[in-house]
Parts: sequence; C-alpha cells; structure tokens
Amino acid sequence: LSVTVMSSCINESDGGCVQYAAKPYLVGSDGSEHSDTAVKSITAYLFSGGKFSHEIKAESDGRFLVSFDGTNTTTLVMFGYPGNDSLNVNTPKEGDDISEVSAAVLKTRGNLSPEGFYYGCFNYVPSTLDTISKEVNIAMHPERATMRVVIENLHSRYGNGGNYSIELNGLRSEIEFDGTIDGDSITYTPKTSFDAKDNLCSDVVNTLPTKKGERVDVELYRD
Repeated sequence: LSVTVMSSCINESDGGCVQYAAKPYLVGSDGSEHSDTAVKSITAYLFSGGKFSHEIKAESDGRFLVSFDGTNTTTLVMFGYPGNDSLNVNTPKEGDDISEVSAAVLKTRGNLSPEGFYYGCFNYVPSTLDTISKEVNIAMHPERATMRVVIENLHSRYGNGGNYSIELNGLRSEIEFDGTIDGDSITYTPKTSFDAKDNLCSDVVNTLPTKKGERVDVELYRD
C-alpha cells in the first residue's frame, strides 16, 4: 500500500497551487544510475523567484513533498552529504539569493571534495503548470573530480639531480546552490614518486569540478 500526502498551499482557493513529490537518484560520472553508501543524507531547499523559501525534509520513503504558488518560478536544490563535518555548508536564510549561498570544501581536510557529495536541482516555470508530473525524478551528480598526474621522461631529459614536485592550479573551493562552481582559487601540491617505469606520478587528488571557462594548470618544479 502506497499513500502520498501532499503538503498544502497557503491559499486553498488558489488555482495556481503546484504540488509534486521529488524523488532523487544518484548518477555516476558516466550518467548511469547507481548507489553510493558514502551518502549519509540528502537535503532539499526550495527557492522561489531566486530567493530562499524553506527547507524540505524527506519522507520515510525518501521522497520530498513540494508545494508552492505556481505563479512563481521555483528551483528545488538537493545536496547529498557524506557527513555533517565534511563540508562548510552556508545554510540559507529566508530571502537569501540562490547565487549567494554555497557549500565549500574544508581547508582542514586539505580542500578535498569528499566522497558522497552530490548535487541536483529541478527548475519549475509557470508555463509547465499543466504538464508537471505528480512525481519528479531528480538526477544528482557527484561534485567530485579525480585527478592524477603522470609525467614521462623527466630523468632522460633533465637528469637525475634534484627533487621534483607538482602544483595543480585553477580549481575552486565552492559550489553555489544554483550549481555554479566558484569561490577561492585553490592550489594543490600532491605527493609525488617515480614508478617502475621511471614516470613521475602524483597521488590522487579529489577536487570540485572546474569552473566553467576555466582550466587546470599543471606546474612542475625541481629544487
């Protein structure tokens, strides 16, 4: 037996009241649906006209029941979190602009994007009033890029003297609630070593995806 109880709009006589059940699901980097035990909780935030309205709690079946005035453009933002202390989440207050609240990586954790960090959203515009489904599936994508640098032929070209190190530049610290990657610029200096083929290899670094229009620069140093 499945029962869905929708939260009601403030004005029951308003013919523009919109209600739907949001059902999040996780997708991998290849776009296919998958599960991830690292995700400990999913939180939903509703923005109306670009301004924060309220947080929505999950039902026992994992869906989020959404109700609002359908004359407004709204965005339902969802974050999947691995734990309360894994990110610095700027929890929005009523009226905050969607572009001014964010979740950021932590300096105390090496500015690394944690496993189990996901983002998804659903945008509603009044023109979709007659076509919106009672249940909306929302894809949540991992906000975690994996980087590893391998450099070949260093010794044959530059010799064996000195110690080599790598810097990664062009990465950012935050994802805003509208999905934009932004925040402070971050430099990563992963540990390096030579493998059996004499290639210089860095440790794996897990970062936020790059900001649109930006790139990652790899700098090599020898002391």
